[in-house]
Amino acid sequence: MNHLALSFALAALAACGGAAPAVTQPAAAAKAKAAPPAATALTITELKFYQGNELGMVLHPDGKLEVKAKHAAGTKPVEETWTEVGRLTPEGKLSHEDKVGQLLPDGSFQTSDGQLAPWKLVGEALEIESRQITIDDKGMFHGTNEGFDIHVTGITDGGSKRTALLLVALLSG
Repeated sequence: MNHLALSFALAALAACGGAAPAVTQPAAAAKAKAAPPAATALTITELKFYQGNELGMVLHPDGKLEVKAKHAAGTKPVEETWTEVGRLTPEGKLSHEDKVGQLLPDGSFQTSDGQLAPWKLVGEALEIESRQITIDDKGMFHGTNEGFDIHVTGITDGGSKRTALLLVALLSG
């Protein structure tokens, strides 16, 4: 599970490199801002990601994203710890400390340094190169590489499917 937790943590951080740009908006303009299009709107709910039967990552309803890591030192018992690796908003903004990434209205993901991820959310699917990855009603991913043994619980609607796909896309780097 160390590999899974490390992969989730590194992907979440690596995909969001660069300093966050300063954004200034009058309060009225921020309130008047339209909701994201349905094709990219995310539902932030409790999502749990498992490798096999072992829980490795959790997105909490407040947007906090945590991964589990295991530490072993010498003959001491293995110690499990949970670490916050970012926060996700319904608009698709993923941030951790000074690193920020944003899901754009067309389903692409852009880091604060202007780099676009090599994948795109299209409806309730993730497009990576010529593949389409989807999630079935049991939380199983379809269209992934052989040996991909991660599944998710907590899917409630299309928005939570998109959220899970976004997090797995960040995992893929």
